[in-house]
Amino acid sequence: MWVNNYNSSLDNPFHEQPFIKMRYLSYTDNLPSWSYGYHHHEDVYELAFVEESSGMLLLENGQIPLKTGDVIIMPPKMLHCYSCSQNESMRYYSVWLEAAPDGGAVAEFLLEIKNESVIISAYKYHDYLRSAFHILSELHQINKGVVDETSQSVILGLLMLIKKLYQYKAMTVPISASSYASDVLRYINEHCNEDLSLESIAGHFNISSSHLRRIFREVYDISPIQYLIQRRIATATDYLLKTNASVAEISRQVGYENPTHFSHLFEARIGCTPGAFREKFRKESALPVV
Repeated sequence: MWVNNYNSSLDNPFHEQPFIKMRYLSYTDNLPSWSYGYHHHEDVYELAFVEESSGMLLLENGQIPLKTGDVIIMPPKMLHCYSCSQNESMRYYSVWLEAAPDGGAVAEFLLEIKNESVIISAYKYHDYLRSAFHILSELHQINKGVVDETSQSVILGLLMLIKKLYQYKAMTVPISASSYASDVLRYINEHCNEDLSLESIAGHFNISSSHLRRIFREVYDISPIQYLIQRRIATATDYLLKTNASVAEISRQVGYENPTHFSHLFEARIGCTPGAFREKFRKESALPVV
């Protein structure tokens, strides 16, 4: 597992057209032990490539089986999650892209995808797609975290192939209107680092705690508080990989004043302590951390 961020204006210095701004690049290979939980991206598209899978894409209105070689395009603001059961496995790359209106034909292609996610069967191109993502990760190391013209060429080549496949092998997944439970989930996501309790969440929505727990579990098969813990732990793994903050600092940032309690929750869900997680995955990725 590794994570790269490109948030600074200096991270994307090459702006010649056509141009797509890459904001994030990651590789996840430890599902089902780890999951980011339901989340959405406010202003970026997420493109995921499934290197190996017998898992699922979870959406607000259901779940879709994923196969090795699938490419998923997730437009902004759409709740989603990748998951698999304990006897399954899933490995996938993920890249977040910002599509400006003046970014050329590839950006226009992304901007067309607004209200539904897209799944493309691309197993025939599996080796090429995996190699392209591997090259992007190597370029990150060579360029010390800067997306130069070579990185742009690779990501644009990927998108041009995906654009072509989209015309012939894509499955769109319409999303139904947001449910009450999804409003609760979005609220938890937005306030997960605050002092939340079942009672405070229920009070915000002016319903009883028991009713809140019931409607949330019916949709997401997890209680609101267990989801809150899952979300905080997932956020903590990001901080452990991407920053040099201490475990105590990260504990406070994700909403736990007691670092010992946080470490116990982390180990119960991830299988190792926060410190061991950081050491293992930084060593495996060998990528620079800002």
